[in-house]
Amino acid sequence: MNPENTIPTGKLLLFSLLVLLFALAVVYLFPSVFDVAELDTLDQRFAFRNAYAKNPVLSDLLYHVSLDDYSQAQSGDYDWGRDVIGDLILTLAEGGSDIVACDLLFSGHRDSTEDVLLADAVDEAANVVLAFQGNFSSEPPRLLADYPVPVVNYESYPPVNSSVIRKCSGFDAAPYPELLEMAYSSGYVNLLPDRDGVIRRYPLVANCNGKLVPSIAMASIAAYLDYDLANLEISSRELTLKNIELPDADDPVDISIPLDDEGCMLINWPGRFAQENWPLSYSAYDLVKVEDPRKLITMFRGKIGILGDISTAGKDYGKTPLETNFPFAFIYSALISSIFQGDFLRYSPLWLDIMVLLLCLVAVWWLAIKRNMVTLIVAAILMLAAYTALTLLVFIKMGWVLPVVPFVVPFVVMTGFATFYKFYYEQQHLLIIREGLRSYLSPPLLERMEKNPELLQPGGKRKYISVLFSDIANFTGFCDTNTPDEVQAVLDEYLQNMVGLVFEHNGIIDKYLGDGLLAFFENEEEGTIVSPANAVRTAIAMQEGAKRLREKWSAEGRLPIQIRVGIATGIVAVGNLGTKDKIDYTIIGSKVNLASRLQGKGDSGDIVVDEDTFNHIATEFTFDSMGGLDVKGFHDPVIAFKLSKNS
Repeated sequence: MNPENTIPTGKLLLFSLLVLLFALAVVYLFPSVFDVAELDTLDQRFAFRNAYAKNPVLSDLLYHVSLDDYSQAQSGDYDWGRDVIGDLILTLAEGGSDIVACDLLFSGHRDSTEDVLLADAVDEAANVVLAFQGNFSSEPPRLLADYPVPVVNYESYPPVNSSVIRKCSGFDAAPYPELLEMAYSSGYVNLLPDRDGVIRRYPLVANCNGKLVPSIAMASIAAYLDYDLANLEISSRELTLKNIELPDADDPVDISIPLDDEGCMLINWPGRFAQENWPLSYSAYDLVKVEDPRKLITMFRGKIGILGDISTAGKDYGKTPLETNFPFAFIYSALISSIFQGDFLRYSPLWLDIMVLLLCLVAVWWLAIKRNMVTLIVAAILMLAAYTALTLLVFIKMGWVLPVVPFVVPFVVMTGFATFYKFYYEQQHLLIIREGLRSYLSPPLLERMEKNPELLQPGGKRKYISVLFSDIANFTGFCDTNTPDEVQAVLDEYLQNMVGLVFEHNGIIDKYLGDGLLAFFENEEEGTIVSPANAVRTAIAMQEGAKRLREKWSAEGRLPIQIRVGIATGIVAVGNLGTKDKIDYTIIGSKVNLASRLQGKGDSGDIVVDEDTFNHIATEFTFDSMGGLDVKGFHDPVIAFKLSKNS
């Protein structure tokens, strides 16, 4: 069967386009279902990269100081006083830190003495970036005008009218005013998880009442590099830091930070929360005990220190792609490190996504038209595997995030449709062929060819079979005295009866020779010889059928039919024999001629078999010996037997 003739190409293309549009519509109309699945594939890429130690390396310009469980346990105080934290900030500043980003929210007054000491420490350090909480939700915010002291540098922040970045409608919480006045700068510390509660993205800047307000990560970078945020440019897909002077760089450069549709930066995680991924991490308790901060200069000089609470009591942690409980303070170092090193994650261009999907779908269409269904399915599985490998490769090597669900869903739907469509048309085509072949092949042979298509290959095999040849006695005279229509009518009715009897006994019709019929019987199971018995039973049934026709036709004044049957058993060539221009599933060998000659040796109504046939069924049927017969084409006499009329 030629698959190219199976499927109408135009219909397949039209229906495929409709199915593709439907699949894409489903993906984008139900984001609550598919977005979460797509985000989960991103998490799997992070996990794969972490498992094979292909994570980005954290910049050595950053270090962490953590109020952790160890610090609390050693100090015996689960709530460190603000004066102690002030001392820690001074230690970090005197230890050479350029900037201390404090991911601690000192909201409201607690102890007047401690508050004053903390404010004095922040003032003396002169390099502290404080944290505040912006309002990114639809809940009514605490308006800026309600705050006793405006958020640090708010009035100096540049105006912005971009609809790309997130909107911050106000401030929910900020450090107490005296402390806020002493800070070098400030930035919001809001973390906005995706709909499944996992933090994967971060808004570096926000639009607050027409002002561009920085996050604590961006505020720390601006403070560290003395960068004017007015030079920052925002487009639909990028946030660009224009003319920024990076450490150890000869000339100012532009850093383009890729953004997603909501103006957020994808966080490029350095890996799970482990020492090998976050090497410059220190416990606050160890640093508080340092008597001479100048000893820390070799560790902290020229760096940004990030101070945060990662203790169990602080509960300042949440779910990320790699951790269920990841300390939030370390997110800011991941962001700053990516910006310093230009090591970003970015979504692949839309044109590339469309091109890859279309190429794969064209391949599916081509396979559906040109190849069989198994090849189509195997190729589709291989394409999915190749695309999965591609998503991992470009993620690790290039930082590109190729879409998975928007590719897989249309691809699987299209492949499923093409497979069903192809199966349907192949079945229709097979049905047409099967119905057509019924006119040429016997049901047993047709069934065997369907199960074993190799039988259709040119060439034959030597097989041990039984050959049956039947002929109508005196049919030539009947033809001479009757019209062609009458002859054809008689012959059609006769052959229809005889052919059915051959098929009932698993015989195969080889050919029709006028009123003669050549059939053969094979032995399906190796080592079991059943063909002689099947041939004889068929011959008996044919004689009985001829008797019924004789009675019917005699009553109609037609030919009083009598037939002779000859059967021979032995080795013959069986298979698709002939030339490239004309080939038939047939038999060739001396046993074919012998069967024809034996039927001529009998009288009307006789069944004559050769010695090989007789030897296999002598105990099953009764025969009369005919002795050695002189048969044309055979040098030696042929031993033959005639089936007894009483058998």
